[in-house]
Amino acid sequence: MKNVIKCVIAIVSIFLIAGCGSDNKNKDKELVANLSNEIVLSEEGASAVCKVDTDMSSNNSYVIGAKFVIYADKNEIVTKMISIQLAESNDIDLLKAVMNKTEEDHDLAKEFGGYEYEMNLDGNRLYTKVTIDFTELDMEKMVEADSSLLTFLNDDYKYTLKEYMRMYEAVGVECTKK
Repeated sequence: MKNVIKCVIAIVSIFLIAGCGSDNKNKDKELVANLSNEIVLSEEGASAVCKVDTDMSSNNSYVIGAKFVIYADKNEIVTKMISIQLAESNDIDLLKAVMNKTEEDHDLAKEFGGYEYEMNLDGNRLYTKVTIDFTELDMEKMVEADSSLLTFLNDDYKYTLKEYMRMYEAVGVECTKK
């Protein structure tokens, strides 16, 4: 069973894995290299902002960009995370395959509560928005499903801002505390 946090982090990885061996179609369209710069997501009241860009256009004809806005309370306990991920490819079949896999992962994550996502494919771009409300998330149920989460949680089954950022940075996402 997959957990919410791994699902969100896995989104970035899914695009990397899905591109291997894909058939590049419509190679004539130039892809945007830094998609995260195109993501409009309010940072008002945010405690940290993380972003990542991956350019696989030379090998697999796709690029991804993601921005994660993290909110925490005065004790630096994470209360909410909103993210937007964009993937652009000239291979529509690749984007459809990624979309199907990502939907499966998101549907599994919803069972823990506090989790919403929307996804759409528009031309050669796949847009995914995820909102996690940690005040509504059943963290005990998540830990039962994946005890490795205890590495990042405090004694009250909560994420501190520092540990949450560390989790993203461990997979190559750049984070900045506000």
